[in-house]
This record gives sequence, structure tokens and C-alpha cells, in this order.
Amino acid sequence: MLSYTGVTIGAILVVGLIAAVAINFWLDDQLKNTDVPYQMVELAADGYVNELRPMLNQSPPDQENISSLQERIETAPTLILLESVPITITPGDMHVLVVDSQGVLMGTPTIPAFVDSVVNESFYAQEFPQFSETLQIALKGQGGPPGYQRTTLSNDIVIVAPVWDLAGEQVLGAIAISFKVPKATSLVIDFAETIVLDLFVIILLFGVIGTFFGFLFGRGITSRLDQLADATLAWSQGDFTVYVDDLSGDELGQLAQRLNNMARQLQHLLDTHTQLKVVEERNRLARDLHDSAKQQAFAAAAQISAARKLFPQDPGTAETHIVEAERLINSLRKELTNLIEELRPAALEDKGLAAAIREHAEDWSRQNEIELEVNVQHERQLPLDVEQMIFRIIQEALANIARHSQATSAAIGLAYNQYDITCTISDDGIGFNAQKNPRGLGIRSMQERAKSLDSAVKIESAPGKGTSISFSVPLEKPKNHEGQKNHE
Repeated sequence: MLSYTGVTIGAILVVGLIAAVAINFWLDDQLKNTDVPYQMVELAADGYVNELRPMLNQSPPDQENISSLQERIETAPTLILLESVPITITPGDMHVLVVDSQGVLMGTPTIPAFVDSVVNESFYAQEFPQFSETLQIALKGQGGPPGYQRTTLSNDIVIVAPVWDLAGEQVLGAIAISFKVPKATSLVIDFAETIVLDLFVIILLFGVIGTFFGFLFGRGITSRLDQLADATLAWSQGDFTVYVDDLSGDELGQLAQRLNNMARQLQHLLDTHTQLKVVEERNRLARDLHDSAKQQAFAAAAQISAARKLFPQDPGTAETHIVEAERLINSLRKELTNLIEELRPAALEDKGLAAAIREHAEDWSRQNEIELEVNVQHERQLPLDVEQMIFRIIQEALANIARHSQATSAAIGLAYNQYDITCTISDDGIGFNAQKNPRGLGIRSMQERAKSLDSAVKIESAPGKGTSISFSVPLEKPKNHEGQKNHE
């Protein structure tokens, strides 16, 4: 916010500096023209002539006020506007002599440097014929008002201005002003000193206004940026329903609208991905039901149909078919239970991963009549999403054992290490050729879930030698461990 004020004040100072340099060059050029200094003194003389008129018009002339005027002119700075540029003539650079219509010296002036002796009665001294001639011409009023006469003495310029009466018919006296031409640099300094107070007021005014508008403008920008920050934070956490409420047409508003469009597209992609996962899960369940439950139900129905036909003639054989149908129905029930367990998420928030696996393993072992051992080492709590994914992988592996392995025993091993957790699921079933890169949906599902945990499923199996599935999930390093390591 204060940067706007700083830039504004800096710009004003730079412009002022450039203006001062430009004025310095302009005045230096003007002062080389001999007519300009005379014009400066003539401008000053205009005011003094008007002040002297009533003083010289008295009989006798007002000596006291004339002396006061002379002292004021010689001791006080004189401000002159030369083509709208204020120029101050400093004390000591200007001297004034006043005479009446007879050339008698009035007042008590300080005699300028070019006068070597005090003049008592008359100013027609023979030592200064050039000045005397100029003064006589002015007192005679030759040329009519204003009748200014110019001359140069001892490197000073001199203006002799006649003082006419109000009717412009009679010369009451004259004022002689000697002036030492200043250098351009000193005039620029005088000019700067004259306007420094105004410049300070301008800077202060611009500073207050700049700070006020900078605060208002900066506050609006900050508020809009806060909205962008809040929205992007929500998007980083997966919530793409938060939008930036900025309908302005500037660049920031256009950026907000583009980011809103991006959030809508990402939300659409997430919805599409979710729908595809649902369709994929449905297809998997359909295949599993077709490969297991449907076939077993069909076989059980065939056994019951055969028993119904044989029962009147051969009850013993019919009973055999009924027993087989009963076995198939029990197997179907177990298969459906396994599928339901896969769909129902484990209550890991209350139990923890190890407890949930033990509970599931107990139910699975009882339903499938396969002995299952669970071995957990150095158990500790993990993030819920990690536990959920590991549980699903183990659940899928046990489902595959129940469907395809014909195993009599299986084992689950969980080893909590310092920076990872290793899981192994093995069985003593018929196995398969793992080198043929099996494409089953269950194995593919386990691989995808492991990949989401930055891990990979390793399968070891051979015909007649059982199967072993293992994976290792990396975990975040404990913060206290890092601090301890640095301390050491």
C-alpha cells in the first residue's frame, strides 16, 4: 500500500529536479541577453514609482518615508515574476537613490559602489557624466511616461525611472536603481527556496491521498486474493465445489473465472471416474457371481431336479443328490458371504487394522473351513486410508484363496517396521504358474490398490506348491525421529 505513496512522491521529486535543471538552462540563456536584466529591474521599479509618487508630491517631500522605502528595498528580498517564473533579488544586490525634480538627493540612502563620494545638493557630479546625462533625461521626462533610462556602470546595470504625477504632465522626481546581475544557478536556488514550502504541501497532500487510495485499492485486491487462496486450498483437499466469487472484468476476475471452470472440469472428471469405478466393481461382482455363485446355484438346482425324479423309484440315490445339493448350497452361501464382506467396509476406526483382520480371518476360516493363522508384529496405529486399503488387499487375497486354491491352511503376516509395513498372505493350495502373468480381476484389483499406496504386489506360486502374495507399504518418517537425529 505504501509503495503507491512512495512512487508518487518519488515521481514528484524527479519532475521537480528536471524542472529545476531546465529552468537553470533557460535562465542562463536569458541572462546572456542584456535586455532581460533591464526588464527585471524595470518590473521592480514599477511598484516603487507608485509608492514614491505621494511622497515626492508633498512640499517639502516626505524624507522620512522615502528613507524607509530605500531601507526596505535594500534590506528586504524583492520578488519579481519574469514570464511567470518567480525570481527573488536578495538583499545587497540592489541599491536605490531618490532625487526630487531639481536633482536633490532625498532620504538617507546607502551610496552604491559606483559612487565614490557623497552627493549633498546636486547629483550632477562631473565624475559620472554618463549617469548624470541619464538622470537629466529622466528628470526632463523626455519621451513621456514611463520614460525609463538605462545605463551600465562598474558592471552594474542602472535604471533611472522618472516619477510622474497622476496626470502624467509633470515629473516629480526620479528613482535610480542599481542592480548586480545574478548567476542563473543562484536564481534557480532562489526559485527552489520560494516553492519548497508549496512542494512540501503538495507531497504531503499526495502522500495522504496516495495512502488512502492505496489502502482502499490494496484492501480490495487482498480480499480477492484471499478468496483465491481459500478456493485453491479447498481444491487441494479434493473439494471442487468451492468457487471464487469474483465477477469483475479485470485480469484477476478473468483468472478467477478460468480457475472456476477448471474446478468444474475436475469435479466432472472425478464424478466420471467414480462412475467408472462403480461400473468396474459391478462388472467384477457380475463375473464373480457368474463364475462361482451362479454355477453353484445351477449345480444345486440340477441335483435337486435329479433327486425329485429319482425319489419315487430310488430314494437312496435321490438322497445322495439331495446331500450334494445341500453341499452346493452351503458353498454358495459362503461365496455370497465373502462377496458381501468385500462390499461392506471394515469398522477400522473402532478396531484398528490388526483387530479387523483377526475378526475377518476368524469368520473367513469358519465359513470356508480353511485353517488361517494371523501373525502381527510391532502393531501401531496407521492412517485410516492406509489401513482401509491394506485390509481390502488382504480381503481380496483371502477371497481368491477360497475360490481357487483348494487349500487346507493359510497364513497372514503383518510386520510394522520403522518406515514401512510388510504384509504376506500365503496358502498351501494347488498354486498356479505365476510366470504366465495372471490377468484375474482379483489380482488386478490388489495391484491397483497397492499402487495407490506407492507399493506393488509380489506373487510367488507354482503348480502344486501353493501361493504367496506380499507387498510393502512405505510410511512417513516420525517427526520426533528426525528431531532426535539432528540433535545427535
